[in-house]
Amino acid sequence: MSTEKSTSCIAESKRSFFLVRNLLSESELTVPTTSEPEVDTNIVTYNYDKFTATAIDIGLIDPPRDWYRSHCRNVITIIIMYNRHAFIPGRRKRSFKPEFVQQVFGSGGEIYGYHNLSVDIYYLANSAVCYVELTYTGMTTPPFELEPDDIMERLAPWLPRGFKTRRFPFFIEYCKERRTHKMFGTPMERVQIYNPTDRATYNYTFTCCRNVDTEFKEFHDRFQSMTVWFFKKARLIEVDDPNWLYIYVASHHIRIQGVIIRYVKNNG
Repeated sequence: MSTEKSTSCIAESKRSFFLVRNLLSESELTVPTTSEPEVDTNIVTYNYDKFTATAIDIGLIDPPRDWYRSHCRNVITIIIMYNRHAFIPGRRKRSFKPEFVQQVFGSGGEIYGYHNLSVDIYYLANSAVCYVELTYTGMTTPPFELEPDDIMERLAPWLPRGFKTRRFPFFIEYCKERRTHKMFGTPMERVQIYNPTDRATYNYTFTCCRNVDTEFKEFHDRFQSMTVWFFKKARLIEVDDPNWLYIYVASHHIRIQGVIIRYVKNNG
């Protein structure tokens, strides 16, 4: 073998060893200060994750600590859907991370049993019809690991009745809703606000609603389930109680409805 080829082989071997060593130690790849080409660290991270997942699947190594643990505030996303682009993470305009998760997932606020978990909870903007989508790349396999948490069992008490778990039936509901944009209640006040994020001006209408409207009661019963993610001790109200007065805010530009609730004492 020529000296030139030998030198090339040695350099390639050193490069391969360097990459494998960094993958196994979970450290970020640092490119030596030589003329070697730069390595995309995103690719390295992906390759490490894929390599580790394969090694776990075939029993070559044990899962790293927290491999199957996810913090709820990181993996749960609440999405208000007013067009089909809401299914594309990079094109969502109205999505939120939960502020509180204790009532649903306990004081630890963690979900066990899944790797690369994502929990997307969709609400249609005008009807509050709900759809839950779970995705993950790995899951524990008893009896070698503990049973994974039943996510849907935890979520179900805090989701609207009739929530969807398949995208197609939910998309059908979205298509129906596109033809009807109903604003509940009696208009009380109108304001115009500029949104610097969207670089657009929105017209908002404050409406006063009461529970005499059956369609509104069904809507609010679905909508209020969202409050568990934004109030420390959320409590779902009894929508048939006549003492409740509901103040809604409707956006005319994108037709998203938000809610402010005020309790009115019945003096009669």
